Amino acid sequence: RHATADPADPSSRGTPAAAAAWRAHADRALAHESSLYQTAVSRSSDGRDLSYVLRTSRSAAATSADRTAAACVLVQGSPLHHLDALERLTATSTRDRRTGTACAEGLRDLYAGSLLPPDRALVPWGERPWGKYGGAPPAGGPPPRVL
Repeated sequence: RHATADPADPSSRGTPAAAAAWRAHADRALAHESSLYQTAVSRSSDGRDLSYVLRTSRSAAATSADRTAAACVLVQGSPLHHLDALERLTATSTRDRRTGTACAEGLRDLYAGSLLPPDRALVPWGERPWGKYGGAPPAGGPPPRVL
């Protein structure tokens, strides 16, 4: 576990360029991890069930309640690999009143139950202490395995 710094202390923050470099590195690592996850899921016995839930979460033929429930199940099962479902839930929560309310309730349960850390405050990306992590992300080669 990395040492944490006070995000309010400007001397502990990295430069905007360091934050951007780490963001690009994180995006590459996420894309790599997602492809590994998809391969592993497709080979597992749970792959068919997950594929059904994934189709339901994206299907125009499914009811909005079914799409919301399916997206919540995906995010709860693996938030890192289903960020797109989380983004769809967030976007849908601002639509009409009935659909938005159902999505907002699902999001509330997800965040309160499994996504937010119970013992510390969240730190915005640009205010993270990037200097403590060695300044710049590693260059070249495949990104490290996240999970």
